[in-house]
Amino acid sequence: MKGTWRGRRGKAAVGLVGLSIFLLSLVYWQQHQQKVLQQTSLQALRATLNQVFKTSDHQWPKEMQVAEKTLAIDYTFDEDLTQFIEKQLAAYRSDYAAVAVIDNATGKLLSVVGHQREGNKANLALPFSSTHPSASLIKIVTAAGLLDRSPLNEESRISYNGRRTTLYKYQLQDQHNPWTREQSLAEAFACSNNVVFGKAAIHYLPGNSIYEWAAKFGFNQDLMQEVSLAKSNFPLPENQYHLAELASGFNKQTSMSPIHAALLAATIANEGVMPYPFLAKRLVEGGKALWTAVPRTKRVLDRKVAHGLKMMMEKTIGSGTARGSFRKMPSVIKDQFIIGGKTGSITGGLPAGKHDWFTVFVVPRDARFGKGISLSVLNVNVEKWRVRSTYLAKSIIEYYFQEKHATKTRLGQRAVGKEDRRG
Repeated sequence: MKGTWRGRRGKAAVGLVGLSIFLLSLVYWQQHQQKVLQQTSLQALRATLNQVFKTSDHQWPKEMQVAEKTLAIDYTFDEDLTQFIEKQLAAYRSDYAAVAVIDNATGKLLSVVGHQREGNKANLALPFSSTHPSASLIKIVTAAGLLDRSPLNEESRISYNGRRTTLYKYQLQDQHNPWTREQSLAEAFACSNNVVFGKAAIHYLPGNSIYEWAAKFGFNQDLMQEVSLAKSNFPLPENQYHLAELASGFNKQTSMSPIHAALLAATIANEGVMPYPFLAKRLVEGGKALWTAVPRTKRVLDRKVAHGLKMMMEKTIGSGTARGSFRKMPSVIKDQFIIGGKTGSITGGLPAGKHDWFTVFVVPRDARFGKGISLSVLNVNVEKWRVRSTYLAKSIIEYYFQEKHATKTRLGQRAVGKEDRRG
C-alpha cells in the first residue's frame, strides 16, 4: 500500500512538472508571438505612414492592414491645436512654414503641420525634412558643451570686434582696441552673437567634442520609430574656422527638421532628459490594443547644465532676439509659466529662401501641472516677409494655454493667489 502511494505521488509529481513545462512553453510562445506581432505592426505602421509623404492629399491614414487584420491608428495629435495652427499658417501664407509641438515629459507630438503658399495647401513633408539649415539654434548644443566641459559659465565675459551677426576670420583673433566690446555668454546667447560663440568654441571645444555633443542631442541619428524622420546633419569640423562656423550656426552644413528643433527645447525644459518624439499611441482592433507605443528618453546633460541653459533661453525671451514678439504676452501666462527659446535665421537650404527659426519651451511654474510643451516654428520666405516665427509661436502658446487649457491656467493662478495670501 505504501509503495503504491509513493508511486502515485511520483507520477503526480512528474505530471505537475510536465504541466509546468507545458504552461511555461505556452507563455513563452504567446510572448514570442506578441513580440512578433508588435514588431510586424511597427514595420507596417512605418510603411503606412511613410506613404503620406508620397501622396498629394497629405492626410494621416485612420487605419492599416497587418496580417489580415484591420487596425485603427490612434494618434497623439491634439486636433483642436492642429486646426488652430493650420488656420494660422493658411492666413499668413508664408512661402513655406512648418510647426511641431511636443509634450516635454513623454515626447508625444501634439501637432505636426506643414504648409506652402503655392496652392495655399498642406505640405506635411516640411516638418519631417532635415534640409533646413539649423542656423543659430545650434548654439543650444554649443552652449551645453561650454557649460559642461569648459571653465565658462553663464556670466563669463568674452570680448569681440565687429558685428555680432557676422563671422570673419579676423573677428576670431584675440585683439583689443577702442572698438572692442564684451558680452557674457548668456547675453551672447540671447542676442545670438556669432563671434562670441565662435571664439568660445575654438578655445574650449575641440572638433571631436562638439561633434559628440551634437550626437548627444540627436544629430546624425534616427529619432523616431514609427515614421521616417530624416536625420539632422552635423559634420566633423575641418579646421578652426570651420569649427567656429559650426558652433555659431554661421553655415549651411548643419541642418535639422522642425521636429528635432522642438526636441532641443524639450530637452532643456525636461532638465536635460531628451524625450524621443512619437506620433502614434496605439494600433487597435475591436477595442483591443495590439501595439502600444512605449515612451523613450535619454539623459543628454546633467540638471545643473540644463538649468543654466534654461536661464539663457529665458533671457532670449526677456531681453534677446525674441523680446519684441513676447513683450505683450498676457500676464496670466507670464506669471504661471517659464518660457525660454532660441531664434535663428539664415538664407539657403531646401526649400530655398530665408529660413526664420524659433524653438521655445513653456513649463508650468507649479509642477502639479506637468512639464509643459515645446514647439518650433519655421518660416521660409523667398521674397517677402509675412510673419515672424516668434509671433506665430506666441499665438500658438496663447491659444494652447488660454483657450484650450484655460482651466489649468485658472487653477494655477488660484493656487498662487492662495500662497500669496498665506505669505
